[in-house]
Amino acid sequence: MTNMITFQHGREAKASKHSKTWDILIKDLVFDCFIGINAEEALVAQAIRLNLKCRVEMPTPDDQKYHGQFVCYDQLIRSITVLAQGRHTHLVETLAEDIAQLCFENPRITKVWCCVEKLDVYSNASSVGVEIERYRDSD
Repeated sequence: MTNMITFQHGREAKASKHSKTWDILIKDLVFDCFIGINAEEALVAQAIRLNLKCRVEMPTPDDQKYHGQFVCYDQLIRSITVLAQGRHTHLVETLAEDIAQLCFENPRITKVWCCVEKLDVYSNASSVGVEIERYRDSD
């Protein structure tokens, strides 16, 4: 059975397994870490919310033989959590940059959009933080 795509007006095209673009999403990941420039922020971990979108270039994974053919959400989440919880970070900007660089360790990821928010800083705001968008440096 071949994968055929039918377009409007009856045109058909065979679906390609060559590289395609995918956006991998991690939404509203919440974890605690030590972050902030104030002395009291080094004493108590703070709740952070992360939203992440990674642009991936890869073929369509084979649903039956998929191992090693995709970017693993679980691996990304674990690596990000270890990074964030393994040290005190002064700025949310630094954490966002470090998360983007960690994502680029996977050669399939070509673009990262990252939003890091501190959730408990102000009683009259749900969060404060930064958003960044980074592209893989071309070699």
